[in-house]
Amino acid sequence: MINKKILFFTFISIVLLSCSKHDDSNQGQYEVRLEFKSFHPFQLTVPVGTTVLFNNTGGGGTHTVSGSLFNSGNIKIDDSYSYTFNTLGTYFFNCFVHSNSQEQVTIKVE
Repeated sequence: MINKKILFFTFISIVLLSCSKHDDSNQGQYEVRLEFKSFHPFQLTVPVGTTVLFNNTGGGGTHTVSGSLFNSGNIKIDDSYSYTFNTLGTYFFNCFVHSNSQEQVTIKVE
């Protein structure tokens, strides 16, 4: 019985820690933060000619931004990569390092 309680409280602790609220207060209008298991925001709409900053804020180690337009290469913690979107369309990117379904971003250029 005690082992079940320990397992239960361990599970609940992990779930609660992984559900922390994301803080966007210092995020730029055209910035995508690369974080552990996700990009924030996961969707972004920008005007043609906009430069988007992809900023690795440190969660999850090294990341990439990979898609049909470009591959950023490795972006280390506290580094960033920027790209100017000059063509209308919707573009999908993911992290080549982690390549899980949550670590994706969609950029719509209008």
